[in-house]
Amino acid sequence: EGVEIPSISGTLTVLREPPQVERWDVASTAKFGKAGVFSISEMRFGMSFQQAPERAGVLPRSVSSRIRGRALIFKSLNVDSLATYSDFVWKGKPASDTNATVIESPPAGD
Repeated sequence: EGVEIPSISGTLTVLREPPQVERWDVASTAKFGKAGVFSISEMRFGMSFQQAPERAGVLPRSVSSRIRGRALIFKSLNVDSLATYSDFVWKGKPASDTNATVIESPPAGD
């Protein structure tokens, strides 16, 4: 049996120039959970984007989330996370597919 989230709101921010998605956010606006198992009092998720090198499209800039709640009455589910992306390198178009674009980010620690 699933859990229904009573109310979710979202925002999509689009730039006019250059025309691209800048940010996407989703949040629960009410508490939800399963009686005796868990309860979530706050849940948020967001993604921001950046222009790719050589105007090849849009790449992720960051992903964030925030959860506040409890599991089995005793365990806290409070979590905040943020991942950021940078140093993408333009690799050009692969010879096998002229519609594709290859952009890589170096491995962590480089």
